[in-house]
Amino acid sequence: MSMLNIPPARRVSALHAHLFARLNRRKAELRAAGVDVISLDMGSPDLPPASHIVEALVRGARCLNRYGYGEFSGSPAVKRAFADFYARRFGVTLDPEREVLLLLGSKEGIYHLSFAYLDVGDVALAPDPGYPTYAAAAKLAGATVYPLPLQRLSDTTREGASEAEGDLWLPALERIPSDVAARAKVLWLNYPNNPTTSVAPLAFFERAAAFCRQHGILLAHDNAYSETGYDAYRPPSVLQVRGAKEVAVECFSLSKAYNVAGMRVGALVGHAEVIKTVAALKSNVDTGAFAAIEDAAVAALTGNQTWLEARQADYRRRRDVCVAALRALGCVAALPRATIYVWARLPSGATDSAAWCEAVLEATGVSFTPGVAFGSNGEGYFRVALTATPARLSEAMARLDAYLQRTDGRPISSSQSARDLHCEHAILA
Repeated sequence: MSMLNIPPARRVSALHAHLFARLNRRKAELRAAGVDVISLDMGSPDLPPASHIVEALVRGARCLNRYGYGEFSGSPAVKRAFADFYARRFGVTLDPEREVLLLLGSKEGIYHLSFAYLDVGDVALAPDPGYPTYAAAAKLAGATVYPLPLQRLSDTTREGASEAEGDLWLPALERIPSDVAARAKVLWLNYPNNPTTSVAPLAFFERAAAFCRQHGILLAHDNAYSETGYDAYRPPSVLQVRGAKEVAVECFSLSKAYNVAGMRVGALVGHAEVIKTVAALKSNVDTGAFAAIEDAAVAALTGNQTWLEARQADYRRRRDVCVAALRALGCVAALPRATIYVWARLPSGATDSAAWCEAVLEATGVSFTPGVAFGSNGEGYFRVALTATPARLSEAMARLDAYLQRTDGRPISSSQSARDLHCEHAILA
């Protein structure tokens, strides 16, 4: 029997499997071989959501008359919950019907927004390093991606902040060539930032909004980490800028904010005409969320928020353990003010982040994300997800320490297998 041989569409043929899909396959193989893998790559929260969120989900799931299709843009109740949250948390007024669109997770919103506004010949401005989906969505839509290098600056907004505790990674918008700015239709920003953990002052958002207004560009802000601030820091929304809704929309996700990544729920908020356009596209692509998930989202957004303090205290302990250990190993690592990550320089002697992270995984069973996965400007760094207990993080760092002592930080050649470089701290279950 002959094999079907139909080439994929050109827009798909250039794509590669997502980094985490490849990593997950390799980790599964190692686990099957008996390796005790510590996964610190994907930012999937390991901590549970609050009980009132789970209870709302269960109650909704037990209502047997609510298993039909959901409303395309979200129920009035869930859109009102997002609007109320923005009013309480950021002091931003949103019209629930015109300025809020329910998303099946913010990743979906990034793709829908790109397909709604980008044509062949258009330009999308995307941060480098940055979340890869901004560029991938633009390319699938046929647009050209102009990488915006994020410059590492010392944070002068806090008195007494050391450089290691005050890194800002911000794009120099004024350096974008005029011909590029003329063709650009979307500017993606993401603060608190993945992967660098950088935060952005409200003054930067003001400059970004002014830049987009000047050049007729849609400002799209991915606000996935606003509820993960440390040490009393409360990250802002871009919509807090006066007049921002004239040029901006924002993706808000419950995944990291409320530990419900698997529920796939978020919202696109802001500019009413943009919301309307994306909603029209979305209605041709998918349907609304399951009613029980909407109930859980309402409970998360409107319920008691004090449990997040304990959650952040847990993340803070993990952050402190991780940063202290990395610094003791000679890796330069900033102390994050937000997000669930640590962004660190490769150890001395290592230059290829992908090769180094692969070697570490094979030799120690510890999985990090190479900085180059977020763009060429991320080369020389690696990202650690704080998705394990302090004890497991300490174990991971002990394995890394043993590996660095045996290799002087150099990547292992591909011919050297994990069994040849088992670290002193046993990685076999």
